[in-house]
Amino acid sequence: MFIIEKIPENEAKSETFKININGQLSEGYTARVSAIKENQFWPGYQRPLDQTEISTFISISTDEALNFELNPNFVFNEVVIRPLGKKISVDVFDNTVTFCIKDIGHYTVEFDGIHNTLHIFVNPINDFSDVKNNATYYFGKGIHNVGKIKVKSNDVVYIEDGAVVYGCIYGENVDNVRICGYGILDDSMEERVNGECYTDDTNGCIKFYNSSNLVLDGLILRDSAVWNVNYFGCNNVIINNIKIIGSWRYNTDGIDICSSQNVQIKNSFIRSFDDSIVIKGIPGYGLVNCCDIIAENCVVWCDWGGSLEIGAETTAEEMYNITFKDCDIIHGGFRCLSVNNCCRAKVHNVYFQDINIDYNRYEEIPLLISICIRNGYYGFYMDDPDKIGENFDIFFENIMVNLDSGIGIPPSEILGFNSEHESHDIVIKNLYFNNEKVDSIDEISLKTNEFVKNITLL
Repeated sequence: MFIIEKIPENEAKSETFKININGQLSEGYTARVSAIKENQFWPGYQRPLDQTEISTFISISTDEALNFELNPNFVFNEVVIRPLGKKISVDVFDNTVTFCIKDIGHYTVEFDGIHNTLHIFVNPINDFSDVKNNATYYFGKGIHNVGKIKVKSNDVVYIEDGAVVYGCIYGENVDNVRICGYGILDDSMEERVNGECYTDDTNGCIKFYNSSNLVLDGLILRDSAVWNVNYFGCNNVIINNIKIIGSWRYNTDGIDICSSQNVQIKNSFIRSFDDSIVIKGIPGYGLVNCCDIIAENCVVWCDWGGSLEIGAETTAEEMYNITFKDCDIIHGGFRCLSVNNCCRAKVHNVYFQDINIDYNRYEEIPLLISICIRNGYYGFYMDDPDKIGENFDIFFENIMVNLDSGIGIPPSEILGFNSEHESHDIVIKNLYFNNEKVDSIDEISLKTNEFVKNITLL
């Protein structure tokens, strides 16, 4: 069985592709995405639309294989399905594309680069019966204009597959809140009013402060005004199988975990304009440690910033026990695997494990590994200009890099700040370029400085 809900009446439908799935004609949603790498700190006005384009996505629930037949309304030379690690073969005949998806997960079908893409979200079948039966807010199929929902402790929000909710969700000092469903939460009606993304005057799709025992499961998040998913000073958070798309506005990160602990991010798709999955220590939270955080089995498309990152804000005593695991970076922005320490934190016991990274010839080449210590912008990234951090015990293991034809070894950097604030004890184990294991540091195209010690290649 597979389920594709009809797009609500008056909701825009994509005209880019004719989509046939297991013999059933299906419609795609639209989302505005970034067309070029052009970002800046908030200038007081929003990005011009001529820097953007309209893309297509479709959401399916299934327990069977899905046979696709696509007919794009344009002529193309090349088609690629990502993540490349899924090894999905494609047949093309007379401008018709056919392929089969057998596994739950999230995929992109890309034609001649990044500008003509179909995003495919394949979910497990889940009727969310426990959520529906206890919902405080229940949004059934159709379009709902709700504005800002301020949840209370023990609230349950359910957005049904086939529902499009125009609004955002906010919680402060709450406990035990669930937000679930396969529907769409669209923040496009919200106007940004502040240069910071920390404050509550601009929300983004999801924003919580000083809260605990939070679940976000299944939703599609579209067109956020600022960071899409924000948790500040939170504890015990589960983010599962969310899909972020339609990020084109200045500084629109994907998932930002700020001054929080005990967080799981899993089985999700993040296409963000700015940083995709990022762990931060934010000024104003009493230097609380950021720790015990894992992001796993996620597909990441970063249009501009860092794909899997710690920083740039690192206002904390320590940031540790942070793991990025079993993830696919299909477009890397400017930095793929990054520790960008711009404040005082001791950043350590950080693990990048079992990561597949695709490099293609249509985009600028992002840094593969970026570890640095910088004196950040006082009052923005940091709380005290005299407090500088340290990076140590950072591990990279089983990193598979897929290089498109004509692309050389991508650059990396590991940098310290001074003799008292170094980056040290870095381990790189089982790094591969196009299935060939790297045996020497000289093969990595690595930039270092005199404030780096003990880099080990295994």
